[in-house]
Amino acid sequence: MSMSSRDRRAVLIGSVLLGVALLLRFVLLPSYEQWREMREAVVAHEAMLSDVERRLDRRDAMITRLLGKYGDAIEKELLDVDAVRVAFPASIQKALKQSGVNVQSIDVQAVRRVRSVSGVSMISLRVQATCEPNAVGKMIEKLTHTEQITVIERLDVTMEKSGQRNKWAVGLVVATPALEDRRS
Repeated sequence: MSMSSRDRRAVLIGSVLLGVALLLRFVLLPSYEQWREMREAVVAHEAMLSDVERRLDRRDAMITRLLGKYGDAIEKELLDVDAVRVAFPASIQKALKQSGVNVQSIDVQAVRRVRSVSGVSMISLRVQATCEPNAVGKMIEKLTHTEQITVIERLDVTMEKSGQRNKWAVGLVVATPALEDRRS
């Protein structure tokens, strides 16, 4: 059985078309689908990466602001309540002494929980002191750069005696965060 050249050409063209169809169906289309899925995954991952970069930039900006406001204390781990009750008054007394303030008394106030941050409480101190008028600014600067994060909650400055302008009475409430005892 011999085939004419026309039949051979038809079979050859059919074979080529069948080969191209099989190549498209089993090689090129799956490769294209895989490439398209990978491209979509890359776009999704780039969006996630962009979001993470934005969050890191916000975090870095916040750390920079906090470093300016509270000093190196923000990079230290929080102490537990008992350790803060011992260390915080000494830290405050040291800062006040360095700023030229004469401390009369430091009393630890009640511990109060921070509702928005679980496991953290605020330890407050009430301080009574005297100072010269020019020491108030230095006192605030020293208090915000102590060994622990220090929040000035209240500051009352009055003349100790009427007409005595060179000696002021200072009433101060400062606080710092502390980790709560995990057993309670």
